[in-house]
Amino acid sequence: MDLSGKIVKHSKFGMGTIINQNENNVEVKFKEPFGCKIFQYPLGFDKYLKLQDEGTALKIVKAIDTKKEEVEIEEQEKELKRQECELIRMKETIKPRKITKKRYLHKNNLAIKCNYCNGGLEENGIGFTKACTDEMITYNIGVRKYTWCTGENSKCLAYKKGEISREELDAVNEGEDFLCYESQMLNKWKASLGVYQSGVKRGKAMVFSDLSTNTLAILTTRTKGMKEEDRIIFAVFLAQAKNEESMELEGHILANEKYKISLTLEEAKQVRFWDYYYNETKPDTIKLGSGLFNYVADIQSAQILKQIVEVKTDEREKEYANEFYTYFCKIKNLSMNLIPSPTGGRTRIIKE
Repeated sequence: MDLSGKIVKHSKFGMGTIINQNENNVEVKFKEPFGCKIFQYPLGFDKYLKLQDEGTALKIVKAIDTKKEEVEIEEQEKELKRQECELIRMKETIKPRKITKKRYLHKNNLAIKCNYCNGGLEENGIGFTKACTDEMITYNIGVRKYTWCTGENSKCLAYKKGEISREELDAVNEGEDFLCYESQMLNKWKASLGVYQSGVKRGKAMVFSDLSTNTLAILTTRTKGMKEEDRIIFAVFLAQAKNEESMELEGHILANEKYKISLTLEEAKQVRFWDYYYNETKPDTIKLGSGLFNYVADIQSAQILKQIVEVKTDEREKEYANEFYTYFCKIKNLSMNLIPSPTGGRTRIIKE
């Protein structure tokens, strides 16, 4: 775009004329005592200069937007390169046992394992809002033998033994009493990180010290008979930051009011956890440990959100999912144009 001879206005120097231009700069001649000044092109027109020709001013806006996008991509590439160099430096200079302290660089997102609860499936297409059906209760207790389902305080176990009625079981979940996390998960949008299994903290709630409003909680599960490699993601949400009201909720993650979204069972089957996640120490092994959560990288989290946008068929939900994805990339300083294809454990095994 040739701007030679165009009149511009500067807040301090007043009116001036563009006398020279190249790919990166423009030179403007102002009245004395200011003389000639050089500005970046086209970003100088975003902050300092205002073209007096309205038609040209509209064209320069497009050039500014294009340049900003190029700068953003360059910065993202630099950041990714910096991270790669940092990881290489760590491997070369830090002993293996100390690397674990640095392992979670850019990994303050959590994937949380949840027992499958089909209560409420007919209403929302996935469940996790009511007590399980009789068939699922029998499966979770007799086949899966989940710790809470088979514990001495389990109301579902009491119901299976005939100690309470179905009406009493449902009333527990609909009232203020606690049935299980899964049966209320998509009503209260609250997830548990579990408890310490050994050591001096045994039995106490686990706490995620890096919890912030930038933390993405990824809720995963396996339905009846589903293999681990097909584990699905059925909901995601951004965490609430800790405050005085939530300090007593140690070991829990609450969703913020705006950014939370669930999937139907059919949608969730298209967002498989192991397509995105892999174990860094055993990248070709699809197996989760005994804990209830795993750390997930920002890039992997963005890939998951991107896929959720793609699987949503309802236009309103798709638009909301895209807003969620866009916002996440923004707060994590990720360029949406540079999100790579997933390389999770499942993908790696298939390639082999």
